[in-house]
Amino acid sequence: MRAFVRIAIMAAISIVVLTICFGGLKDWNSFEVIGSLLVVFWGIPLFIFFSICHLVYKACRRPSANG
Repeated sequence: MRAFVRIAIMAAISIVVLTICFGGLKDWNSFEVIGSLLVVFWGIPLFIFFSICHLVYKACRRPSANG
C-alpha cells in the first residue's frame, strides 16, 4: 500500500510541475485545461505502467514450489 501512495504522490507532483511549466499559470482556466490534458495523456498511462511493473516484480519474487 505504501508503494501505491508513493506512486500516486509522485504522479500528482509531476503533473502539477509540468502544468506550470507548460504555461498553466496564466489563469485558472488554462491551468485546468493543461492539467487535464497532462493527466489524461501522461499521468494515467504512467500510473498504469508503474502498477504493471509492480505486479511483475511481485510475481517474480514469489518463491517457487520446486525449490
